[in-house]
Amino acid sequence: MKKKFISGLLSVLYAALMILGLFVPNGMASALVPALTWVACLLVWVAVLLCLAGWYAGGIHREEAKQALTRFLSTPGSQVLRWARRSLLVIFLAFTGHVVTLAFYLLTLVALKVLRAQVVDAEPVTV
Repeated sequence: MKKKFISGLLSVLYAALMILGLFVPNGMASALVPALTWVACLLVWVAVLLCLAGWYAGGIHREEAKQALTRFLSTPGSQVLRWARRSLLVIFLAFTGHVVTLAFYLLTLVALKVLRAQVVDAEPVTV
């Protein structure tokens, strides 16, 4: 419960920073949101690359990597809230002119979608 509360609080604070950055374009919030977005995207890429390294190592490492990827990619919560946060971030990055950050964020979303389709939603193939 505590973990869910902290996650929700950070999500609300992040959304408040984005909204504040839209209304005060030269403030600290308009610089802090893209920086936090870069950090989050880079952490996602590092986590995925480490799990994929375990995946390709084979043996017991593959099963551990599959469990870690499944836990990482299965995000509980409301789809509506998730898409609202993503849309708000895309609108914020587009209106504040952070085009490179926006492109990297969208690339990260596409990579996670492909990875989720390959690992979590994939049906096992039997021969």
